[in-house]
Amino acid sequence: MQYEKMKKSELVEELEASRAEVDRLRKENAKDRETLPDNGLTTVKVPKQFEQIFLRAQQYVREYFSKKVEHPSEGTIEVFGERYVLVILI
Repeated sequence: MQYEKMKKSELVEELEASRAEVDRLRKENAKDRETLPDNGLTTVKVPKQFEQIFLRAQQYVREYFSKKVEHPSEGTIEVFGERYVLVILI
């Protein structure tokens, strides 16, 4: 979609629709989290013999992304000390 050519009212409408979609997805995500198994895994369901492997992987990813810093005004995201440039394609 070409936002440069849209009227303000159209942009506001698009923003409201996007916010509604984000709210819907957050509710869906919360609902999905309620149905996850109570074995410490919060990202996947796996056979019992693979649980420990995935628990370690889950912890590694959690630690990695816990060190995420966003700089929206600069258009950058830093994850675990690595800097990324945020690019939005319109």
